[in-house]
Amino acid sequence: RRGIEKERPAADDPQLVAWQMGYALLVQCLGMALAPKLAPLFIGTMSIVFAFGGLRIELRTALLTWFVAFLGVGVVLTYPTSRSLGIVDPSRIEIVLMCISFALIALRTTLLGYYGSAMRMRLYKVNAALGRAKHDAEKLAASDPLTGALSRRAVLPIIERSVKRAAKAGVPACVAMIDLDWFKSINDRFGHLAGDQVLRRVVDGIRECMRESDVIGRYGGEEFVLLLQGASEHAGARLVERIRGAICAADWSDIGPGLKVSVSCGIAGIRPTDTLDGVLARADQALYEAKRGGRNQLRVA
Repeated sequence: RRGIEKERPAADDPQLVAWQMGYALLVQCLGMALAPKLAPLFIGTMSIVFAFGGLRIELRTALLTWFVAFLGVGVVLTYPTSRSLGIVDPSRIEIVLMCISFALIALRTTLLGYYGSAMRMRLYKVNAALGRAKHDAEKLAASDPLTGALSRRAVLPIIERSVKRAAKAGVPACVAMIDLDWFKSINDRFGHLAGDQVLRRVVDGIRECMRESDVIGRYGGEEFVLLLQGASEHAGARLVERIRGAICAADWSDIGPGLKVSVSCGIAGIRPTDTLDGVLARADQALYEAKRGGRNQLRVA
């Protein structure tokens, strides 16, 4: 299973193991009473019942089952017509010793079964903890801890799959590069904490304009990459232009007095003959042209 299920309390006994053990032990006691000469066979079967039952029930239930079985065997062995495991005219001491011997064997079998069950549960908990740790590590590696956008390591394979879909099925998609203008001056003027706030708010602003099918990742520093799945180059350019306008028109004064934030954007449509590096290079080149052209603008590759 991919998910980690919540453990059920052992006392619930959903498989009714305790009831099955009780029924099996009752059958063995009746067999001993009806066929005393075959008592060793029935006692051996009881040991098997305890060995397997102890793996599935909690210790308290196992000990209670053992105690009831001990009383049942004691009653059968002391029954007047019983030959007590083939011993002719057994003395009271011999009967007591046989009962004690059975009790010790059954108890040891029960405890060994419970020990195996406890070890299995311990391994289950360790595996569950490892599974949670792996999930947390994968989640941490897939997302940028500052902005919540996908990490570069996580977003590039998604873009590559879109490139392959465009090559095989001609599914349209666009890749956009969005870079904050003069971000170093923002850090120098207002401090790095303010710069972090700007990055987070820029990502929030981008997400407000994105569609559910779009993906955003932090490409590096103050640069973000946007995958617009199912969008033509023209439709993608309109969406990215809306993002640029929203960021430029936003009020940033709560972060720093007089703070203005703008972004430069470059976009490239994914072609059927594209590779991952090829479409990223064209989007990056378009971004460079937007920077060179005066910033705070969008260029299409």
